[in-house]
Amino acid sequence: MASILTIHRAAILSNTTSTSVFNLDLKAGYFFIENFTAGLRLGYQHTSTGGSGSGLTRIGVFGRYYFDGKIFAGAGITSVSPSTGNSSVEVPLEVGYAAFVTRNIAIEPALNFTKYDGGSLLV
Repeated sequence: MASILTIHRAAILSNTTSTSVFNLDLKAGYFFIENFTAGLRLGYQHTSTGGSGSGLTRIGVFGRYYFDGKIFAGAGITSVSPSTGNSSVEVPLEVGYAAFVTRNIAIEPALNFTKYDGGSLLV
């Protein structure tokens, strides 16, 4: 039986220094074999400070393996294109747990580590 994985994240952040961030991150994958999915990642982020703003887009691929159907590990490669130019590459890594609410819906807390040109980020 074929299965499709979709992950949607959206965030709007603001603080007292007049900085606002809008972030949208979408992933869609297909289970090619049992416990292994691969797919595409699309993302957009817009940051505005005072009267100026900038944006960036992300396009990439990812793979994820589920151990015993619950614990997962994944990796990918993503091209990041800011509106200011100077594209870069990210290599996101993740490990987490799939807590199934229903047979087809899960909440997936995860630890994410991203290696990017010039540094890394642990979230």
